[in-house]
Amino acid sequence: MFRSLLLTMSDSYFSEAEAEEWSFLDFYKHRRCQIDFTKSFKKESFILKKNLEYLVTTGSEKAKSLLDAFKASNTFPSRNCNEIYPKATHD
Repeated sequence: MFRSLLLTMSDSYFSEAEAEEWSFLDFYKHRRCQIDFTKSFKKESFILKKNLEYLVTTGSEKAKSLLDAFKASNTFPSRNCNEIYPKATHD
């Protein structure tokens, strides 16, 4: 059921566009024009990720490439924020 809901949520972007032309930006542009667009980057990113994960199971090399790039772009250092941006001291 989740897979069919997911494919409904992605609408037709991955079936209408040629795999060689798939891109993050085009996916978001497509989603923006859909009636169920959430206006939440976090939610739309989740939809994108789940669609790519499904397409990888079908053997899509382009989806695998995009999913790898997606995961890499969402990897942040695990350092504490204060280590990166120390608080200013007021003497």
